[in-house]
Amino acid sequence: MNDKRKAIVARLENIAARTGGRITPSAVVEDARSATSPLHGLFDWSDKSAAAKHRLDIARRIIRSVRVEVHTSITDISVPSYIRDPRLSESEQGYCPTVSIKDDATMASDVLQRELTAMIGLLTRSYGIAEVIGVSAEMSTILHRTRLLRELLVERAASRKNAGKAASAAVPAG
Repeated sequence: MNDKRKAIVARLENIAARTGGRITPSAVVEDARSATSPLHGLFDWSDKSAAAKHRLDIARRIIRSVRVEVHTSITDISVPSYIRDPRLSESEQGYCPTVSIKDDATMASDVLQRELTAMIGLLTRSYGIAEVIGVSAEMSTILHRTRLLRELLVERAASRKNAGKAASAAVPAG
């Protein structure tokens, strides 16, 4: 852990100690208002740009809140109507209709890999908590199987990509 990260962790622990062991976002913001706080630089203190960022966050929540009912032969499920567009780079923002990936195996695989990566992050966090309370064996199995599923999708995507290259290489130039 670098010095900056250590200072942030120490400050959060200090805030928690001052508030009876419970830390709240408002306590963190209040502490960060001081220019001497190691948390100060992590915030946008311009009301104008902070408000614009906040509005974008609200817009993201609105987009993610819209759901569509999907009916299968087994069950009915509710899924997001819009998902992060897998064709965009990490620095770009944008959503596409979930149904638009249905007939594109590459996009569908990219989306599912991203979802599984997020799920692995949550499961890893949950595993740590489960370790503390003594039920980590069950979480370990779930985490392991989710990682295997993501690896399988990555391998299949690589196979499709290689098969596509081989097919295009086999076509004689006209």
